[in-house]
Formats: sequence, C-alpha cells, structure tokens
Amino acid sequence: MIEVKNLLKSFGKLNVFKNLNFKIEEGEVALILGRNGVGKTTLYNLMLGNLEKDGGEISIFGLNPEKESVKIKEIIGYMPEENYFYENWTIEENLKFIKNFFKNWDKEKEKELLDKFKLGKKEKINNLNKGAKRKLSLMISLCHNANIFFFDEPLSGIDPVFREDILFSIIDEIQKKGGTFLISSHFLEELENIGTYIIFLKDKNIFIEGKVEDLKERFGLVELKEEERLPENLNALEEKNIGGKRIIYCFKKDESPFKFHQSLNLNELFKILLKD
Repeated sequence: MIEVKNLLKSFGKLNVFKNLNFKIEEGEVALILGRNGVGKTTLYNLMLGNLEKDGGEISIFGLNPEKESVKIKEIIGYMPEENYFYENWTIEENLKFIKNFFKNWDKEKEKELLDKFKLGKKEKINNLNKGAKRKLSLMISLCHNANIFFFDEPLSGIDPVFREDILFSIIDEIQKKGGTFLISSHFLEELENIGTYIIFLKDKNIFIEGKVEDLKERFGLVELKEEERLPENLNALEEKNIGGKRIIYCFKKDESPFKFHQSLNLNELFKILLKD
C-alpha cells in the first residue's frame, strides 16, 4: 500500500500541498491528474525521497522515503517527465552506467525491450528524437524487477501506435501480476480504460478521488428551471443556459442515490475541472 497522511510541502512562500491524504492499494493503476504546476512531479520526488516534506507521513509499502530512499528506488520503476541521460554517450554507455544503481537489473529484459522498442545500442542520445528518449526512459523503469511504477507524463512524445500496442499492454500485463502504478498525465481519455483509481489534485489538495467505476456513477448533467435549486448532495462544477434551461454539470458529494438527466464520461469531467 502507498499511503500519504497530512502531507505538507512548500517552496518558500509557495504552498504545494496542505494536509494531502490518500491511499493506493496494491494492484491499482492510479491516475494522478491536475493542471501543470499542481505538484504531480513534486509528489513523485517526495515519495522517492528526493525531497524532504515539511510535515505529515509517507509510506511506500511500509518504507519511509526520507530514511529508506535507496530501498524504495529498488522497488519502484520511475519514468520521469524529463529525460536525464548523458547526451554525448550512446544508449549502451548510458545503460552500463545506470544499471550500477540497481541490484536486480535484468539483462535479458534489457535485451528484449531494446529490440521491442527498436532502440539501437550504438545510437548516441543526442541523435534520438523525443519519442525514442521517452521509450528509453520507460525501458529503464522496467529493467530492474520493480513491482511499483511511477510514470510521470508517460504518453508525452510517444506515438499513438506505441501507446496502444506496447505501453498499455505492458501496464496491463504487470497490473494483472499485482503491480501497482501511479501515472500522471494530461491524456485521461486514453488512460481511462486502464486506470482503476483517480486522484485529481487542485488547490494544494485532492479535489476528487475514487475508483474509476465509482466516479463514473457520480458525474452527470442536471436540467433545472430558473427557480429550482440544486439538490444538496450535488456539487455544481459548471452551469450553462441553453434554450431557457439551466444545464448544470454536477458531481455527487456522496454515494446517495440520484439519477442524472445525462451521464458524462470522466474526460469531460477532467476538462471542466481544468477550466477553473
């Protein structure tokens, strides 16, 4: 289990997290969503032990990131948003250096993925396009027998065919074996089918979270007359006036029964939340 309790983090006067709380169970594919600058990458760095928190607790399957960062990095396959390679070195030279940091580096997996991702060992990093660099970063995260994976914007720069035919199938295969994923992305429409849990970050905290199937039942449209009030168990996200009718995009605050006039998908919810 990954558990965050009352997490506090600031950079000077900039508050990033204020009493952030969530739990991710083993085997979940959790999607971490929110606009740029909301703190998704900061959250990864706190959970990896690369940054010190200002308060609260973080537990990664019983490990404390600030005290056991080395152990945590052994069990987590991390694909950062930015690629950190020696640009003048070849892929082979970079891998030879990187594998020294992992006790459980799998040479057979390395060979398999280099071939599968069509990456030439003798290619210099500075000759690779963005997509190839992202594939190399993904490959590294998969080569040391991790069972937890942090993917920061994994779809950025990767072509749609690779996403569908390779990346998503890899995630699905690992998840079926009990692997746990935290994936941050702006591509909810594509990830919705593989995600099992969603955390939407906003205003230093979690705005919406829950199982994907549960959230689908809690978001929809309500039509009201001008004088009608919204039921108390609904949270209005956006309102439009169409043909004299009030059309309100709503989110149920709880699991109490309510029938929407029209159900909407999570990608539409995500787009509305990003407007604020």
